[in-house]
Amino acid sequence: MARIPEKAIQEARDGDIDQLQYISKHLTIDNYLPSILDAALTHLRADRIPSKPMENLNSLAIYHRGLKSFAVVEVALRCCGRTQESRNLTLLRLLEQFEDFVLWSQTCLQVAADLALQTFYLIRLYRRNAVIASAFVLVDLIQLDPRFKAAFFDSPTAMDVLLALWSFWEMDGSFNPLVPILADGRGCPIVLLWTLLTTEEGEDRGTIINSILSSKSSLRNFCKATIGRVQPEMVPLLVEFQGRLGYTAESIHLFFRDSFNVMRRVTSYPRI
Repeated sequence: MARIPEKAIQEARDGDIDQLQYISKHLTIDNYLPSILDAALTHLRADRIPSKPMENLNSLAIYHRGLKSFAVVEVALRCCGRTQESRNLTLLRLLEQFEDFVLWSQTCLQVAADLALQTFYLIRLYRRNAVIASAFVLVDLIQLDPRFKAAFFDSPTAMDVLLALWSFWEMDGSFNPLVPILADGRGCPIVLLWTLLTTEEGEDRGTIINSILSSKSSLRNFCKATIGRVQPEMVPLLVEFQGRLGYTAESIHLFFRDSFNVMRRVTSYPRI
C-alpha cells in the first residue's frame, strides 16, 4: 500500500474534510504514522466542540470535520501496531486526549438525539452511524490498553456516554434499541462495550451502578432499554435485519447472550 502523502496529512490537519476521508479509506498498518493520528486529533479537542452543532453552516462544518476525524482514529487504532514505538506513541497521544474524546462522543449522541423525531432515511442512517462510531472507538480504546479502561471509570462524562449508548433507541415508531450494522462481524459495539466494562466485580462495576442510580430518569432509561433488548419482539426484528445489516444466526445468538450477561451482572446488585 502506498504511503499517505505528507501533503494530504497537512491538509487534513488544516481541516480539509476530503483529505480526512481519503486518509480513513487508505490507511493501513503498512502506511500508518503517528502524525496521521495527530492530524485527526487536532479536530477532536474539547475546545473545538461547537455549542450548537446544527445551528449554522460553520458549526455544522466543524462538527462534520470531527466525525471524519473520528473515522480516522477508528482506523488508526487498528493500524498502529506495526512497531512498538508506533504503538506506544499512539497510546500516549490518545491517553492525553481521552477526556476530549469522550466529550466528542457525548456531543455525537446529543446531536443524534436531537434528530430523533426525523424519519427521513438518510437522517436515520446518519444517526445510526454517529452513535455506532462513538461506541466502536471506545471499544477499540479499551481493548487496546488497560489504561483506557481505568480512564473510562475515572471520567463522569464517559459514564454518561455509557448510559446514553445503552439507552439509545431507534425512533421509527417501534422504539427498538438501536441495532448496528454487523458487516465486519464484530458484533454490537454497544453490548460489547458494556460487556468489557462489567466483566470484573468490585469498585469499577460499582461506579456503573452509581451512575445508573444517579437519578430516577437514568434508572428508568436503563431498565427500559434492558427490557427492550431481551424482549421476544427483538427476535423477528433481528431476523429481518439478517439480509440488510449483515446479521447471521450466530450474531443474533451473541446479541442476546451478551445482552443477558450484561443484565445479569448489573442487576445482581440489590439496589437495581
